[in-house]
Amino acid sequence: MALLLHLICVGPFRGRGDRVAKVTFRGVSHYTKILEGVEEDAYFDETFEWPVASPIEGNEHVEVQVYNYSKVFSNRLIGTFRMVLQKLIQEGQLSITETLLDANNTVINTEVDLELKYQAPDGSVGNWMREEFHFPQEDDDTVSLLSRDSRYSTSSKGVKGIFGGKKGSVSKHGRSSRGVDSVSQYGSRMSLGSTDEVHIREGGSQDNVSMTSVNQNVTNKKSKPTPVIETGSQKAQDFQICITIIEARQLAGLNMDPVVCVQIGEERKFTSQKESTNCPYYNEYFVFDFHMSPDMLFDKIITLSVLHSRNLLRSGTMVGSFKLDVGTVYDAPDHMFYHKWALLTDPEDVTGGPKGYLKCDIAVVGKGDSIKTPPKSSEDDEDDIEANLLLPEGVPAERQRAKFILKVFRADGLPKMSTGLMANVKKAFTSETRDLVDPFVQVEFAGQREGRTSVEKGSYQPEWNEQIVFCEMFPPLCRRFKIQLRDHDSVNNEVIGTHFLDLNMISDDGDKGFLPTFGPTFINLYGSTRDYSLMDEHQALNEGVGEGVAFRARLLIQLKCEMCTDETEGVSNEVQVESCSALSDTAAGRIDEFFLFGSFLEATMIDRKIGDKPITFELSIGNYGNNVDGQNASTAPKGGEGGDSSEEEDEEDGSSANSVTPAMKPVTNDRFLTTAQLRRLDRYYYHMPYYEEKPCVYIKSRWEDHRRRLYNQNMLVKVIEKGEEGMNDVTEMITMERPHPERRLRGVLEELSVGCNRFCSLLQKASGKDGNSAGRTKLDKERARTLLREVEIIGKEAKKMKATVRASTYKEKLKQTAQFVNKLRVLNIEPQDSLPDIFIWMLSNNKRIAYTRFPSRDILYSIVAEETGTNCGKVQTLFLKLPGKRGTGPSGWTIQAKLQLYLWLGLNKHKKDFLGGLPKGYEQTKAIQSAGRLQSVPPVTLKYEERQVFQLRAHMYQARSLVASDASGLSDPFARVVFSTRSMKTEVISETLAPTWDQLLVFDDLTLFGNPKAMAEEPPTIVIEIFDQDTVAGQPTEGKSEFIGRALAKPTIKMANERYSLPKFPPTLDWYPIFRGQEQAGELLAAFELIQTPIHEEEILQALYEQWDDKSKAEFPRGAKLPPVTQPLESDRGPIVPVPRGIRPVVSKHRIEILFWGVRELKRVQLTSVDRPRVDIECAGQIIQSTVIANAKKNPNFSIPVKFFDVDLPENELFMPPLTIRCVDCRNFGRFTLVGTHVVNSLHKFMYKPTPETPEGSIANGTLPIDDGRSFHGSIHGDTRSVRSVRADDVAVKIDTMSHVSHSSQHKEETVIKIDPVSTHMNGEARTEVYKDLSMNASQLAPESQEGDNKEKEGEGGEGDDMKKKKKKKGEKEEEEPEEETDEST
Repeated sequence: MALLLHLICVGPFRGRGDRVAKVTFRGVSHYTKILEGVEEDAYFDETFEWPVASPIEGNEHVEVQVYNYSKVFSNRLIGTFRMVLQKLIQEGQLSITETLLDANNTVINTEVDLELKYQAPDGSVGNWMREEFHFPQEDDDTVSLLSRDSRYSTSSKGVKGIFGGKKGSVSKHGRSSRGVDSVSQYGSRMSLGSTDEVHIREGGSQDNVSMTSVNQNVTNKKSKPTPVIETGSQKAQDFQICITIIEARQLAGLNMDPVVCVQIGEERKFTSQKESTNCPYYNEYFVFDFHMSPDMLFDKIITLSVLHSRNLLRSGTMVGSFKLDVGTVYDAPDHMFYHKWALLTDPEDVTGGPKGYLKCDIAVVGKGDSIKTPPKSSEDDEDDIEANLLLPEGVPAERQRAKFILKVFRADGLPKMSTGLMANVKKAFTSETRDLVDPFVQVEFAGQREGRTSVEKGSYQPEWNEQIVFCEMFPPLCRRFKIQLRDHDSVNNEVIGTHFLDLNMISDDGDKGFLPTFGPTFINLYGSTRDYSLMDEHQALNEGVGEGVAFRARLLIQLKCEMCTDETEGVSNEVQVESCSALSDTAAGRIDEFFLFGSFLEATMIDRKIGDKPITFELSIGNYGNNVDGQNASTAPKGGEGGDSSEEEDEEDGSSANSVTPAMKPVTNDRFLTTAQLRRLDRYYYHMPYYEEKPCVYIKSRWEDHRRRLYNQNMLVKVIEKGEEGMNDVTEMITMERPHPERRLRGVLEELSVGCNRFCSLLQKASGKDGNSAGRTKLDKERARTLLREVEIIGKEAKKMKATVRASTYKEKLKQTAQFVNKLRVLNIEPQDSLPDIFIWMLSNNKRIAYTRFPSRDILYSIVAEETGTNCGKVQTLFLKLPGKRGTGPSGWTIQAKLQLYLWLGLNKHKKDFLGGLPKGYEQTKAIQSAGRLQSVPPVTLKYEERQVFQLRAHMYQARSLVASDASGLSDPFARVVFSTRSMKTEVISETLAPTWDQLLVFDDLTLFGNPKAMAEEPPTIVIEIFDQDTVAGQPTEGKSEFIGRALAKPTIKMANERYSLPKFPPTLDWYPIFRGQEQAGELLAAFELIQTPIHEEEILQALYEQWDDKSKAEFPRGAKLPPVTQPLESDRGPIVPVPRGIRPVVSKHRIEILFWGVRELKRVQLTSVDRPRVDIECAGQIIQSTVIANAKKNPNFSIPVKFFDVDLPENELFMPPLTIRCVDCRNFGRFTLVGTHVVNSLHKFMYKPTPETPEGSIANGTLPIDDGRSFHGSIHGDTRSVRSVRADDVAVKIDTMSHVSHSSQHKEETVIKIDPVSTHMNGEARTEVYKDLSMNASQLAPESQEGDNKEKEGEGGEGDDMKKKKKKKGEKEEEEPEEETDEST
């Protein structure tokens, strides 16, 4: 039922140019991507599809035209290939290589290589699948594409679905499907020629390297945990929707004065009125401004309507209209539709056919989006209406009517929606009671009038058994159902909860696909807390904006789609509400009993604002465990609902729940420390006194058993995490220039292939075991088939690609591996809910303060290890945050509490295993020994008998690229290290964004409970918070610190029976990312070690001594008494203990030389022009300032261009601090206004590297001349690299490498810097032109030869040419290094 054309290659061409091809069938044209700089052959490797409703006739043809693409002029035709499809109709599949004809029908020496496949509507020919396409390979060094008929075949950039949107992609504005796990959508009626699916052809011989696969990690991942970033809610953002109405044609009607109405949501705008024409021309531009969350905006409907006239007699008479949602436009290429024709239809006359066409441009512009100039096209192409319809890619021009039937059966677990004052009065007089909610369901879809069920008066467990029918063109251009459970009120119908159902997630348009289907299953509704108040500050959460902070209710629904085959069907555009038959008790799934257990091992970092009141913690799943406002006993129970069962039902097996910890007042002291030790601590946070006794909570609940959905997700999560970890290893090896990253990549592909095969085998066994179990929906069966098919393909492709990884190709293979992992991530999205999410609340005086929320599948137990959740039966670290809007922005950056928590969830019959993962060392009481029995009551507390004493050493060296907090563009940063119940802080470093603390923080006598082996396997988490110290009158102000960011780390643990020696000790410094909210706010260079007592200091000192440099060892000969590690040295730093030698980087003296040219393109700052600019350059705490330009308008150049300063920099370039460039405006009365900043993160490219040869002059004598006439003496080593132009961040760099250094020819880089503006607007830019040169102090370095020193740039003049001539005279030969040994960026 489709014609597919696979355009493989076109060539050869004469000359160099940009090529593009156009393929046409039945008047519908598709363009390939533009290939730039093609000289010989153009490898397009793109596939195009034309769905055919009627059989192809023998005289029809397909046409391929190849053009020279031009950005300025019109495209020039190179040649045309036209083929009659008679033979294709007979055979169904053809492979063709033919020459092209030019405009004069003359054969040219350019051939086109393509494949054609045809599947007739009646199935008479072409019984094939898309994966049967042949993709040519060269030396088996390519990877065939994944199955192209699947909605899951998407790259990391996402693939369009038939209902619009992208699957597997989240825009920078946070666009995603609703729900906890919804980050993308299904669907892929895609153009098979997307950029990410280009078949990569790699020629040349294979590298002679080892094919060994490396499967182990190359770094110690335990010391660097994944940072926990607060999930940002849907914050309001600025958007513009720009619509240009160009013209209309073929409008149906006579004697009309047409006018166009553009409506977005409730806002309308009109064009001018054109008199007496059916083809009006407008060319009018409209802009709609919105400030709202992306999800709310993208659901708004854009309606383009053509009216007969705006006069009083014919006002509102519609010719036709067209509608689509904003999200479809935003997901289009470049977020726009350019010069497209909207097909107008009359909603009241759906059988009347098209009412005309409206040509328009639609673009959605968000903050930070770049507006691209649309490609030029000829007027003839634009006039081709059928080929330029305003439709997403893959949507056919002729669409069929379809009925979307949403059945609403029942709900349970509803909250109170009234204060109940009048109900209590009525109860006092009549003894009549009623539930305080009047629920009904409202559904919105495709901009039609919302459909509503009937109102169930006074019921916490309403039952409707009604269906709402929508009639819409299929596939629709509005892809989401908005389902709201509301409370009926005479004044205002309040929203209880909202759920969004995305059609792309519940359908598949491939050859093996299926129509939208969903349920019958429960959907979980989340929103604000369940306690009712007239002024609910979290009401927006009930509308689906942001992350819900509490479980609100469950709703049992079913959705199916039926195509209208009869012309009389689907004629009515009205939403219909009808009754439907009720479901059986087991239709939604067999109800089973689940058991949830938690043990609070530690609760620290409690905010000081609430530290003076007793605190409890509450664990809940659904309404179970919610003691404050959860269960509402209905006066008329329906029975059978799992979400709102009364407590009496659960007490059949004993106690149903103990979900709240005992109320205790937090403290700041530690009973294990002396008063002197407490004075040394920061004592900034409170903590709960959970010492030996750890409170436990548990909940028994009843839910429909849909564990298979969660098991499938857990299995894929493990495969995805393994792949991501391996790719991070490869990326780290590339960054640190470690040898043979291709070997590690082969190991990653092997792990990926094995993981996919294991997933398929487990899923096949499970599908055969519970294939017809109760509650298994059609969507469950379709997803299982799709998962098996797609994951199996990914596993085969990964295994095939492993054999093609070479040292010259591993970077491209790494990108393709990332695409595999992204496809798996998209596959792992489960649209149907099962168990509700887990909530943990911190309460003070019975008032909810802070919470955390996570999916129940993370802690779900299974007897199969691969199906178990990643955190099931493990101790995890959780951070509590403020609910709603208070949890966003600066107020949401702070942690309200940090929990060390053990959690387990599983069937009640499996609970014998629920204590298996707890840290050992607790007292084995009778209650604990019998806790695994089915009828037993779990323990209320765990009393630990084993305790371990440790010492934590936090080696805080430096940070870089911190966020500026002061008006000067700098900060006064200090770090606070929090571990367990203790916290300490470093000293404050003034006026810098790259502070070097060089400070050792020692936490003595840390008492930790549990088994030492368990601690070594899973070390506790360390939290490092960076603050800016505010000052008043030059003095620091207590409590006025501004939060900069937070990093997480895990220490390297040394047990008492373990030696302090390599390779584990001493620990090495590592960079930890610093986050503020969801944005990265810098990096921290530090190391952490947790040492069990007793501590053998002599052993530690000796291990550190072995890591000293030669100069340090000369100060302390072997056998001499070494200085202590944890005590301050005799220096001007007072009691501050520096990072010990052996861990601290070895530094040497460097000179940074700057050649200031001037400033350009200065914009106004604070409504004032920048007249007297000055540039400050800071590195490693040292600042040098340029001269002040007296008048930037007259002469924007600096009067004294050359300046330099000396600074101590680490010899290991990985530890080098950044270089910060600031531009300030020097104004009257001593005021300085920041214009902008720029940070150069890597100084590597600015380092001076002299050649190992010693030519005549100063280098031969061991001296390095400096511009001020002084010299450094000693030996010099270096590494010259190929001359190239590079671009790093916003720095455009030209590198000139000289063969040797003289006073006039040193290694310099001319840098044009785009200053980051102070404000968020684009009017704060400036350009600063400087030279930078870093010269090493030769006396601090030992001679060392570097690879690649004999490489020189071709055409390099001056003394470099003389050097080459001298080499030739001496008979020296220059050998070319192997490819993998050269600089990767050359």
